[in-house]
Amino acid sequence: EPILFDVIFKGKFNDGRVVLPYTLTYCIWFGLTLAAQNYLLCAERGRWGSLALLVGLAVNIVLNVMLLPRYGLLGAVWATTVANLVALTLMFLFNHALGFRLEWATTVVMLAPGLLCFGERWSAWVLLAVVCAIAVLAPTTRWIFNADEKQLLGEALGRYGDKLRALGRRDS
Repeated sequence: EPILFDVIFKGKFNDGRVVLPYTLTYCIWFGLTLAAQNYLLCAERGRWGSLALLVGLAVNIVLNVMLLPRYGLLGAVWATTVANLVALTLMFLFNHALGFRLEWATTVVMLAPGLLCFGERWSAWVLLAVVCAIAVLAPTTRWIFNADEKQLLGEALGRYGDKLRALGRRDS
């Protein structure tokens, strides 16, 4: 972050430094919301997905009315972050109503981007420890991936490794 804002931007966008963690969080959550919406679309319940997005928009508007006058840009970004979490939560609740089984690990991974919002309050080392814990638990336990998912992930990573080795041989 200091390199981006202090060196590259030369201190021009200091407001960006404050809102960056929240912006990254809501962008990730919005991407997950759209991915979760695919389940509803495949189940031919696209209106439910639209409802989740509409509720998220309404939450965003209400929170902006409350937070924008007092906190300015930061309030607007907070409002959007919360609204995206609401839409994502609704999307998964609707999916669950149609038979989607939301596992504990999916919930942990889904909420993990929210840790970015605590960057100023928590030490970067604490956040790094949480991310490392997730990275260690993913391949070594069944909390995040079951055996079949680990096998599929290993096969996919193996294919990428093969491609990288082929590129390395071609460049030599």
